[in-house]
Amino acid sequence: MSRTKTKALPRTADFAAEADFKFVPGSAEGDIVSLPTFSIRAYNGGALNHPKFPFPVVVDLATLNASKSRPALLDHVTGNRVGHTTDIRNAGTHLDIDGIVSATGDAAREVVASSQNGFPWQASIGVYFSRPLELIKAGRKIEVNGQTFEGPVLVAREAVFREITFTALGVDDNTSAQIAASHKREGEKKMEPKFLEWLQASHFDAEELSQEQLDSLLASWKQITATPLPAEEIVPEPVVNADLQAAADAREFVVSINKICAKYDDPEIEVEGKKVDLAAHAIREQWTVEKTELQAMRNSIESRPLPAAHIVQGGTSSIKALEASLLLGQTQNDEAFVSSFYDDKTMEAALSPRFRGRGLHYLMHECILAAGGTVHPGAKGDELIRCYQESCILAAGGPSTVSLPGILSNLANKSALRSYLAVPTTWRNFSSTRSLNDFKIHTGYRLTAAGTFLEVGKDGELKAADLTEESYTNQLSTFGRRYFFNRQDVINDDLSMLEGIRNLLGRQAALALEEAVFTLLMSTADNFFHANNSNLVTTNAFDIAGLTAAEQAFLDQTDNDGKPVVLGAAGLLVPTSLKTAAETVFRSTMVNETTTADTPAGSTNVFGGKYAPISSPYLNAAGMPLQSATTWYMFADPADIGAMEVGFLNGVDTPTIESQEAPFHVLGFEFRGYFDFGVARGDHRAAVKSTA
Repeated sequence: MSRTKTKALPRTADFAAEADFKFVPGSAEGDIVSLPTFSIRAYNGGALNHPKFPFPVVVDLATLNASKSRPALLDHVTGNRVGHTTDIRNAGTHLDIDGIVSATGDAAREVVASSQNGFPWQASIGVYFSRPLELIKAGRKIEVNGQTFEGPVLVAREAVFREITFTALGVDDNTSAQIAASHKREGEKKMEPKFLEWLQASHFDAEELSQEQLDSLLASWKQITATPLPAEEIVPEPVVNADLQAAADAREFVVSINKICAKYDDPEIEVEGKKVDLAAHAIREQWTVEKTELQAMRNSIESRPLPAAHIVQGGTSSIKALEASLLLGQTQNDEAFVSSFYDDKTMEAALSPRFRGRGLHYLMHECILAAGGTVHPGAKGDELIRCYQESCILAAGGPSTVSLPGILSNLANKSALRSYLAVPTTWRNFSSTRSLNDFKIHTGYRLTAAGTFLEVGKDGELKAADLTEESYTNQLSTFGRRYFFNRQDVINDDLSMLEGIRNLLGRQAALALEEAVFTLLMSTADNFFHANNSNLVTTNAFDIAGLTAAEQAFLDQTDNDGKPVVLGAAGLLVPTSLKTAAETVFRSTMVNETTTADTPAGSTNVFGGKYAPISSPYLNAAGMPLQSATTWYMFADPADIGAMEVGFLNGVDTPTIESQEAPFHVLGFEFRGYFDFGVARGDHRAAVKSTA
């Protein structure tokens, strides 16, 4: 019986959309001209048949990378640009796309004119599989996109949406989806089998190479395999001075080698365990021009990370090393922090002179070359931006191996995390945490009389506990901001501006969570702190007597049947106005008390070193509702019982920072940060509030 090896399956496929285009012509009002737009139900979440795959393919929408604006083409041809997408809505069960006809070439004009004449354009989407497909064998079932599929079926996880194309191919009414004919690059259909065999032997994948790279490799292969002419057909060369000819040949050889290596940003190769300059090694070893270009191209391809915002660890690539070097510069050379994200080889390369001090322009050069584009080594300003934009269009014809927004997102997440963790927040000292898997309302339970064990009778039956009497709810919300990094900042090579944006997003996320916790803590709307809950002590100033009263209220907490819940206080939360007094009590071993006659008092401080104080300006800040300079709290250890609860989506307790090219009408890049969390009251027995 043959076995399906999913690693050997194609990494790209073109699928026809599920519905016809909805095309809206442009209009003009006065001096304002609106461009034509289109919308499409690109995928309904079902199984797709394809001649290149042995079983139907289901694209997992939950892990689909479709967050970027992508090109709109005509018949999958990179040069036939029609426009770009403006909104990609992933509902988890289907994928909808809106776009605009923003190009000005023949392809765009043909689509617009044909649509105005009533031509029924259809849509096809290009998808890249960033990881091997998952095979669900016959007899097994799996749920994806809200549907149940029975094997055999292939599931595409973490696929990347590459492009949308206008096509005349319609959807077959008898199938859930019709596969568009996979396009071939110009010249690919003319490839000789021996040339393809040579490509495979040289570790090149024809489907991942641009047309320019294929043409260059084809020329090299033809020269390498050329049959020498018969002796009678060789035309004698004119006699020249041998020394002069040798000098001229040597000079031309060196110039050719240097030009080739400069085109690939002067790569290095490993020789006998050491990194050496490729150009110098090729000249020293008298490599041919063809062999040098093959090695330079191979280095460029092998150094590319996988597509998406997360660069895969393992091995040293120039992109990862450059990313690590940039992060070092943005964290004041904090090697301990940066090395937590990269392996030793990458860190060693990042600290080398080759990458230190590099800026945004150098990073854009790397991305252009990795995408198969071309750029002059000294290009900058609008020329560099133009080359980068052209390379993005080029990459749309194949998997985007290096994404500048993806790399910037990597840097943003790491540097923003550092800023987020650096903010001296206090909520973790008195709040428990919880992982929530969606944005629905989630229920939690407080301590009740049902929380104790009961004796098991002779029948061996365990008594059921009722948890419904003491419950609370928590629900996630999304908080976020976005910022633009404009064209002027790109031309200025201003990475400091990027660093400022990322640090600001990290800090804002930390403060948003801290403020949400304290706003709910200080609120009196639900009587959480109330005499009926035995957790509110009024007229209780912060001193030894006040601590005694608060501690007794804490230790005397009971369940619904009046039985002790046996909780111990673990810490104090005070406003900054009481910070010095709280630290004095905590650090002092002796106290001075005034006593009445014949009523002696001990001088030992029983609270010394007992409750570590935490101070927060949120308690007495003028801008906070119900602020007070004299109200303070005593809390239980949140690892046992939390008076407050903070929930995070799937347990991710840090913000997410992303970047992408700005919308078509904005020049530059857009950064956004968002944070999914929810704050709720926990158990009122885990805290005592004191007011003066």
